[in-house]
Amino acid sequence: MLRVYDTRAGKMEPVVATGSRVLRMYVCGPPSHRYAHLGDLRSLLLADLVRRVAERRGPRVVACRSVADVSGHGEAGPSDGKPPPPLYEDAFRADALALNIRTPEHTPRESENVGETIELITRLIERGRALPAPDGSVYFDAEPRWPLWTAAVPAWDSPWGPGSPGPHVGCSALSARFLGGRVDLYAGGADGHQECVRAESGAAAGRETTAPWLRSGPLFFEGRRTDGPDPVLLSDVTAQGLDPLAVRLALMERHHRERAELTGETLRAAARTLRRWRRRVADWAESPSRPIDAGRAEAVQRALDDDLDVPEALRLLQDLEDDGDVAPGSRFETFLHLDHVLGLDLSADIGKVPTLPPGAGELLRARELAQAEGDWAVSDRLRDELAELGVKVADTPTGQSWSL
Repeated sequence: MLRVYDTRAGKMEPVVATGSRVLRMYVCGPPSHRYAHLGDLRSLLLADLVRRVAERRGPRVVACRSVADVSGHGEAGPSDGKPPPPLYEDAFRADALALNIRTPEHTPRESENVGETIELITRLIERGRALPAPDGSVYFDAEPRWPLWTAAVPAWDSPWGPGSPGPHVGCSALSARFLGGRVDLYAGGADGHQECVRAESGAAAGRETTAPWLRSGPLFFEGRRTDGPDPVLLSDVTAQGLDPLAVRLALMERHHRERAELTGETLRAAARTLRRWRRRVADWAESPSRPIDAGRAEAVQRALDDDLDVPEALRLLQDLEDDGDVAPGSRFETFLHLDHVLGLDLSADIGKVPTLPPGAGELLRARELAQAEGDWAVSDRLRDELAELGVKVADTPTGQSWSL
């Protein structure tokens, strides 16, 4: 059974589908008044991994991921009251697809569901859990620091006057509408957001919301926070041709609750691993098929069930790659079996003619020239540089040959 660390309870909790064979998951999407940074995408990758692991255990997963185009989850948005341009939302969706993050069943915009938000606030007032103020605002439990509705722009009509939903109530309303008011797992959201959504949803439903809530740790790139004043976007790290799935792999190499530090070198190392694994899978595909390595597959599953310990799962795959006692056909089946969770498209090179990574051709030509001139020190250095790109060079009587 999948167990995760609930940030509210401060302990491990099981992930279970309550009342049916459907696991309902709510994911706080990034604000749509800006580009999604790598920290946002790490949070959504966490939700994607939860879904993939849970589905291997049997329940169908129905996920709802918000588009925070009204509240911004409390972040300061444009001051002119205009809705955010669609380019931010379009860019975010493209980034999520590039990282092989599955699209949820529901991706509602807050702006298109303000009516449901007003209904939820009305229900809270009727239950005595919210109080309208003279200025047309509404506060949860009469707490002025916790607005459910504020007189602001953009404005919608409401029983309390024109205004706009507060920073948290949009998620409460969307989860109620699209997941039937019963959520089995929450993911994402900034500090404080999860407690507010839990309280609002529980008060509106008349029962405490006990579903676990997952959050990822802080993410840094080259020493700076990816969500800082100068945010780091996916396009920033893939601009030089880096495979986005190498970014996915690099993020998975760190446990989701830990602080993660990415650098240009860690991303290049992940890209080398990804190329090597795809090439190995393509090579193994030429061998007779064999059953999966059940022991290794079960060990990986145990790691994933233990608070999504993907780094341990990757280490186990590395061991399998190097285990010559396991038939190539078995390694092939095991890697593809586990790639359903990892989402690295490890079958991408099957049937393809091997191609050199960018820059490798120039290094091979330079090495040939160095050998022709008898400069063996340069030849050895270039061989090492090629190895870092995932290219193995061998010297033969007729010249050098290479393989991936």
